[in-house]
Amino acid sequence: MSPFVDVDLLARRLRARPARRVFRWLPARRAAVAILFDAAGRVLLMQRAARAGDRWSSHVSLPGGMQHPDDASPAATAARETLEEVGVDLAASEPLGALDELRAVANASLRPMAIAPFVYRARAPVAPVAGAETAHVFWLPLERAARGELDDRVPFPVLGLHIRFPCWRFDGQIVWGLTLGILRRVIELARPGA
Repeated sequence: MSPFVDVDLLARRLRARPARRVFRWLPARRAAVAILFDAAGRVLLMQRAARAGDRWSSHVSLPGGMQHPDDASPAATAARETLEEVGVDLAASEPLGALDELRAVANASLRPMAIAPFVYRARAPVAPVAGAETAHVFWLPLERAARGELDDRVPFPVLGLHIRFPCWRFDGQIVWGLTLGILRRVIELARPGA
């Protein structure tokens, strides 16, 4: 058992309580992401494709996206988007549970947005393939991130200032912002003794 990331413990903690929802009574936009562990305890991440007008163009994220009207649930959104973006069918993975929904802002919109993170464990080896919206797919060793080995800061312009935000650097990729926040919550819940 890892001293920092115990996926079985994470699953028990997620199943012990329902995930909290946000904006339940507001007409918020809804999105969902998938946190997929492999047998080595790594998490699947993607680098978004470069797109004009997308403020998160080329950034690292979890597979996921906006809920469509025909999606049966937020979990269905996470599954559909994961298949589209990284070619992984989550039906072949073990669902471990959901984190609390997060509040977010979509492309500077005033309309609130809720993001639902769902956690899965691959039952067999997974060979992800970058889809049309994806530039690169990779596995992040969450144990190394939990030990602080990947910690750094990344400058990002905010109102004309370059503010240095916390990040993880791994294999030429920078994980920060919402993705970093979600994965830090996963580590908190997966840490023995926490």
